[in-house]
Amino acid sequence: MTEFWSFIGTNIEPLFHLFVNIMILVFQGIILKGFTEDYFKDRHLRKLKYDRGFALITLGAFILVMILSKLMHVSIYGLMVVGTINTLLIIVIITLVLENGKAKLLNSFITLLIAIWGVGNILLVVQLVREGIELWGMLK
Repeated sequence: MTEFWSFIGTNIEPLFHLFVNIMILVFQGIILKGFTEDYFKDRHLRKLKYDRGFALITLGAFILVMILSKLMHVSIYGLMVVGTINTLLIIVIITLVLENGKAKLLNSFITLLIAIWGVGNILLVVQLVREGIELWGMLK
């Protein structure tokens, strides 16, 4: 049992980063699934309000983890920043969709934001794999 606790004590920073990476991946996966089903498949605006609420809660969790990492003097990798930007983008997209703008320019802007959000999610997955390999190598 003491070997387990010594392992945790010596590897607290890589384990914290792995936990944060898994948390970001899970939250972004839930947001991605909910938004794509409700926006592209069903076009159900009431469910989009719940998706926006979940995205706001996720944004709060990301900010809380950033504050916690600063208090623990643990450096944050780029994955947390990309996750926060993606969450902010989806909040903006859902807010614009809920405004129910019929203007062609607004719909083009929403499409552009969705494309940027998709690229951000691809970047998130690539960065997660890269950082996961680095963090796994840091474990002793």
